[in-house]
Amino acid sequence: MPRAGPKKVHRYSLEFKLKAVKLSQLKGVEVQAVADALEIHPFMLSRWRKEARDGVLRGRVSVSKAVKATGGGHEAVSIAATSPRAAPRGACVAKNTHPVHLRTKGDVFAFIEHERETYGVTRLCRTFGVTRAGYYAWRQRPVSPRRRQDRALLEEMRAIFEDRRRALRQPADS
Repeated sequence: MPRAGPKKVHRYSLEFKLKAVKLSQLKGVEVQAVADALEIHPFMLSRWRKEARDGVLRGRVSVSKAVKATGGGHEAVSIAATSPRAAPRGACVAKNTHPVHLRTKGDVFAFIEHERETYGVTRLCRTFGVTRAGYYAWRQRPVSPRRRQDRALLEEMRAIFEDRRRALRQPADS
């Protein structure tokens, strides 16, 4: 059931919007890549681009020299991803995300499995907002049929790749 009360709306500064639009206009950069890097919805960025074209968003903003030097592309977005979020005098805008972005709970549990000897299960579960019971249940689950099929297919692909690699290395008989 939805929560009562007003819907939370994120407000972005004019400078942030203009930098996002500028980044999305770099050669070889897709709107989706910029939106992902800035953690905003692509439709929002598209709306800002339209507003900039229509003259609603006005202002001048510069993109860092490091971004221009890369000539655009995904590396430009990753270089500039922190730039639009920077506040005046070097302060950073607070974010409610963890620096390690794990897509699914399975990814979180796999990370916990890998790091449990170093940090402890309880501490990692608390850090990532999952329960210890959920982690231990994940450990007990058998490998799914889809995962087994994917692993078999991956092994088959690797074997074919190695066969091709060996065939290309051998000199042709003339």
